[in-house]
Amino acid sequence: MASTLIPVCELSRYVLRPARGGALVGFMADTIGLPSGNIFLSRDVFLCHIDMVEHKTWAALVPNGTWYHLARILFSPRRLSRMHTHDFPEIFWIESGNALHEINGTREKLSSGDILFIRPSDCHQLHAADSDGFVMVNLAFPSSVWTDLMRRYREIRMLHASRMKMPGLLHLSSLQVRKLNEDVGRLANEPASRLAVEHLLQGIYLIVSSPQVSAMASALPDWLAYACQEIERPEHFFEGVPAFIRLCGRSPEHVARTCRTLLGKSPTDLVNAVRIANSARELRLGTRSILEIALENGFNNLAHFYELFRSFQGTTPRRYRLEYQRGVA
Repeated sequence: MASTLIPVCELSRYVLRPARGGALVGFMADTIGLPSGNIFLSRDVFLCHIDMVEHKTWAALVPNGTWYHLARILFSPRRLSRMHTHDFPEIFWIESGNALHEINGTREKLSSGDILFIRPSDCHQLHAADSDGFVMVNLAFPSSVWTDLMRRYREIRMLHASRMKMPGLLHLSSLQVRKLNEDVGRLANEPASRLAVEHLLQGIYLIVSSPQVSAMASALPDWLAYACQEIERPEHFFEGVPAFIRLCGRSPEHVARTCRTLLGKSPTDLVNAVRIANSARELRLGTRSILEIALENGFNNLAHFYELFRSFQGTTPRRYRLEYQRGVA
């Protein structure tokens, strides 16, 4: 960190860490009311050559009654964040580019897709790892939300383990990053309420802790993971296999070979699985006729729809609907 000259009147804004060769002045920490730490002087008595750590507080960051702070930040090579700690947690992920992250005395390189779960006790700063810079999305929220979620969910406690020196760090696929950014985009249009931020946080924790999503994201190339996600949209699965091939952006032969190797299924199997799953939802929750549901999900032949549905669900569409629509009272 760079040496800095700071007027004494500004010291109450910072937690200060020792510079090499400095002499301890323990009484000043109490005198000016620093939250923690000590002040070390260099050989010069004018408080030169001190390493400073800014202490960010939730009250100073957002207006009263605000339950989250959300920002997408472009770090150019010339932009430096100050070494800091906080009285609140934050989650951030690298959307593009590469970053250097100095945290708790360790330096680590972060790349696109890395997501970190920063605890209030963590001390860190970020700067670009190369001339291209990087883009990050940062979500901060009050400690009260954090502690309440950790109390209720074991999976969240694992990501924010206080006994570990380093915070939780995971790598997301481009598909998962895209999903997070879509969720964040929706949050940006919502009031900054506790309900809104808890809804987003639970979605984030589900994405990173779901064994199915994590396994698929880690095992598949990005183009195939993207196509598997996008084919669940009605406009795509209605069109069928041609839409899946187009979403993959590869030749039909390459797509079929990769699907067989990594998923054990053909593109037709994948599309049919999505169509039947959506049909099953409609049968459970909707009121349209079985014929209408079959047509809306891309099946032009009712007999073929019945055959496929039975192979996936083990029963006919009619019996499936009756079973789920029975009263439970």
